[in-house]
Amino acid sequence: MTSAIQRAATALAVAGVAGCFGNGGTPPTQVTPNGSTVDASTTGADASVPETGALEAAADAPSGTRDASAADAPTGIALDAACAGDGASDTFSCTGSLGTARVAPGAAVLPNGQVLVAGGWNATNQTLTSAEIYDPTAGTFSPTGSMTDAHLWAGWTAPWPVVNGSVLAAGGLASTGALLGSAETYSPTTGRFSPTGPLGTPVIAFDLVTLQAGAVLFIGGYSTVVVAPPTPGWQYTAGTDQTQLYDPTQGTFSTTAGPLGEERLFGCNVVLPSGDVVAIGGWQGAPASFEQNIEEYDPGTGQWSTVGELGDDVTCSDAAFVLPSGAIFVDGANLLDPSTWTTTAVANPITTTSTMFVQLAGGDVLAIGGKDASGDVIAAAQRFDATASQWTTVGSLHQPRTGGRALLLTSGDVLVVGGSDATGAALATAEVFHP
Repeated sequence: MTSAIQRAATALAVAGVAGCFGNGGTPPTQVTPNGSTVDASTTGADASVPETGALEAAADAPSGTRDASAADAPTGIALDAACAGDGASDTFSCTGSLGTARVAPGAAVLPNGQVLVAGGWNATNQTLTSAEIYDPTAGTFSPTGSMTDAHLWAGWTAPWPVVNGSVLAAGGLASTGALLGSAETYSPTTGRFSPTGPLGTPVIAFDLVTLQAGAVLFIGGYSTVVVAPPTPGWQYTAGTDQTQLYDPTQGTFSTTAGPLGEERLFGCNVVLPSGDVVAIGGWQGAPASFEQNIEEYDPGTGQWSTVGELGDDVTCSDAAFVLPSGAIFVDGANLLDPSTWTTTAVANPITTTSTMFVQLAGGDVLAIGGKDASGDVIAAAQRFDATASQWTTVGSLHQPRTGGRALLLTSGDVLVVGGSDATGAALATAEVFHP
């Protein structure tokens, strides 16, 4: 059953942004990087998508196909002294900038503590295959080997998984807007991407988790895309209930992980201490309605089972984390008890959307930037105290930001990189949060 509040939230979310996904219905108005609007029916652009934490940006879909070469990026970027900060607790300081501005890049923390940032789209809306490495010690970015394919939105809000020391990039969109079935792994030793896989079914907007045994589970997503010129105008018309399992030892994908009970897009998924996986919330359709059922995956049997249902006013499409107490943090507003599958609202839920979430080393959760209730991109940040179960305001970013990546560094600090600003312009800047 869907409440009036939930129906209103659905309508607002679907209508709120001209994004990179569509429902195959009447072409919407598309927001362009300079803030003007055009009729999607004349541009091949797509319909709207619910706002989502790390990946929505006012710049919207890329409109070009030429890649920016990694060779174009400088080998070192000087720190911005104007916002260097002093590194005080719960504050942000600036660090080196990317060589190429990137909205919605893929990213992963490498075993050596450095960070891979790859793909996304640039300041002129060109889809990227280039990649860069961030050195936290030097505070600089430098170019590294490029991907063969763009892998735009390969995964959802989760960082790309690191398996056997290499980063896995699979699925997503090609620069033409077509779905990708290809997969690649990045080796920090060689600085190059190499082919692996491929996926059995090309998908986008799936979520993924790394199982305790080391395999990577790809959950749901869109499996049908209608490409309409001029490229890369496209619409997403169908989701999937399929899950695909990547074996890093064999370098292959399989469907030995059974299907979900129903299709799930932009869902939130966590690995419990037991090793089981919980799939929470998300959307159905293209997207059309909230997904409310909760499913649990048993790696031993390779099967999913429905274990509960979210309340009428609860959903999850941005982020979920297992807290030290065992409760599951759901989208900044609720806690899910995995013993009863019931939710409890936090005392002071955040009201931002398109927020970048990251779990800190001690179990607290950091919410960074995004958009306020008016749809304006913000610089504010808040910290969820996992013990007290409440949000407190911390120091703000030095510039408003949405559509970037937030990653927990081995030092315990958080790197926030890329995205777009309040005007929709792609960002090359990066900042570091000090817990």
